[in-house]
This record gives sequence, C-alpha cells and structure tokens, in this order.
Amino acid sequence: MDGHKQVVLLTDGMDTRPYRLKWPTSTIIFDVSPERVFKKAASELEGVGAKIPRGCMFLHIPLECPNIQQSLHAKGFHGNRPSIWAIQVMKGFGFCSNYHLRLNYYTNLQQS
Repeated sequence: MDGHKQVVLLTDGMDTRPYRLKWPTSTIIFDVSPERVFKKAASELEGVGAKIPRGCMFLHIPLECPNIQQSLHAKGFHGNRPSIWAIQVMKGFGFCSNYHLRLNYYTNLQQS
C-alpha cells in the first residue's frame, strides 16, 4: 500500500465528502457510520449519478460492528502510516454522550 493516502470519516452515514471532494489518486476513504443510514444514503447518491473519484477506494465500516479497529485493519487501514481523520459529532448515535472517550480511542487507533 505504499503511496496510498488514508482518510477516515466518522460520520452519521450521510456524508457526501467522498463524492464531492477532489481526492488525490490512491486515496483510500474509510467511512465509519451507521449501516442502515449509510446504505440508504449511498443508494440515493448512486441514483443521482454521484461517483467516487477514479483511482480512489471508498470502504464502509459499520459503526455497529463490535470491533471497529479490527474492521479497519481488515479493510487495509494501517495505523503506522499518516492518515487524516474527520469526526462529525453524531447526536442520537451515542457519539456525543462519551465524545472524549471515543476521541481518545480513535486517537490511539491511529497509532496501532
């Protein structure tokens, strides 16, 4: 995976950044979000012709999965390589209630 860029988006499942931003070639975008919301939003975006930029990969990790770290690694995330993380505070998904605990968890995940 040399040369690949890593972006991790922790969102509510309706994030359009993967479709509307001009990502550098070889960018791998990991979207961690609620499965049900992500599937509906992805279907609607595909329905209007939205596409991930050529040369990029877009991978979804369900927020509900029991081990997000393991799932990220299984899909190719490398914590020892530079990555960009964007965190969208998600009211109603349990993210706000323990925001500091989760932020600490995800900060440590970058180093694994």
